[in-house]
Formats: sequence, structure tokens, C-alpha cells
Amino acid sequence: INALIFTLIAMDAAGTKPSDSSSVTYDEVIKALLSLQLPDGGFTYEGETADPDITAMAITALAPSYESDADVKAAADRAVSALSGLQLADGGFASYGNECSESASQAIIALCSLSIDPANDSRFVKNGTSVLDALLSYAGEDGGFLHSKEDGSASGSNALAGEQAFLALDAVLLLQNGSGRLYGFSTPLPSYGGSSGNGQGAVPIIAITAAAALVLFIFLLIFLKRGKNKKDSRK
Repeated sequence: INALIFTLIAMDAAGTKPSDSSSVTYDEVIKALLSLQLPDGGFTYEGETADPDITAMAITALAPSYESDADVKAAADRAVSALSGLQLADGGFASYGNECSESASQAIIALCSLSIDPANDSRFVKNGTSVLDALLSYAGEDGGFLHSKEDGSASGSNALAGEQAFLALDAVLLLQNGSGRLYGFSTPLPSYGGSSGNGQGAVPIIAITAAAALVLFIFLLIFLKRGKNKKDSRK
């Protein structure tokens, strides 16, 4: 499922789709991803239980075709409902039983890709705490972000958590400025001050960096969580 998700995100970043004569077409990748949707609307890396990280990334991957494809719209809406159901009482998310900031970051990126406000949409506010509030609660004393609240703010930030939080917060800024999706690099980037250009020259570097970081994140996160689950099972 990761290969399908990353393929669609890469196509979005490139602003192009394979021709109908290609060995693999855009529609085929879409159909393959939709075929993996669980009965409750979520998606998962393995098993039959929806995972918030994979569900969020699937929503992000489907977002470019949300308005133009009725099947994609229906599937994405179901996935959003499933993601809402996976949100914890404190506004955050737990993947494979472990609550962490990266899961909140992926949820925010997904919501922003569909123009859903992660700070105010009632579906993603639990007990007065939004998913954006949940992410910000992981902010460390050094200006970065923690992977887990168990780490403690004084222990120092986590590079991967910080990278994911940066992408999530950038997605929020893009949504607030009406500047498109995080991975929609064909759209000129806005200037947030301090730069006189429109940001187009930075697009290739940002695209490569973000794509590489996304791949690294999901595989590293799955590796770490599997390792922790194995340790827990031995106790």
C-alpha cells in the first residue's frame, strides 16, 4: 500500500500523470489503492484494523482527484470518517498502539489536503482539543518537537518528529493562505515574508526533500513501532 500512496503523491508533486499507453496508468493506481480500503473506511499497512498513519496518507494521496472522481470522493469521505473515529480523547492519534506526534502530523496533512481545517472542524476536536492542539502539545523546550510525550520536553526534540511537524504546520499555512496542497508543487509557493520571489525556484529541492522524508518517515516509524511492540510482548 505504501508504494501506491507514494506513487500518487509523487504524481501530485510532479503535476503530471502517465499517459494511457504507459504500463501503469494513474487510474490503475487509484483503483488499486481503493481496493485496499477496509470496511470501516480506513486503511492499514497490515492486518484488518485501520491505522491512522496509513489512513491519513491514503487521504493525502487521493486528494488530487477528490473533486473530479466520484469514487475517489466517496472513498476519501469514508476515510475521513474513519480517521475521526481513530482520534483519541486528547485530540491525538496512536499508531500500532503508540501515541506520537508524527501520527498527528500525518492527520493534519491529510485534512489540509482536502481543505478541512484541523483546528476547528468538529470531527477532529475531542473534548475541546483539536488535532492541531495535540500536535503543538509535543513542542519541545528547544523549539523542536518530541516523538512521544513520554520523552519529556527537557530531553530534547526528535529530528523526525520535527520534520513531520514542520510539514504539517506548512500544510496549515498553505490552507490558510489558499495556496493549495502540501505536495501540489505545480502550484507556485507563497512567500511568508523575507523573500521577494514567488518560491517557484525552490520547488524541485522541496519536492525531492519532502518525498524522501516521507518515505523515510513511514518505514522508520513502522520499524520502531514493531520493535517496541515486540519488547512489550516479551514483558
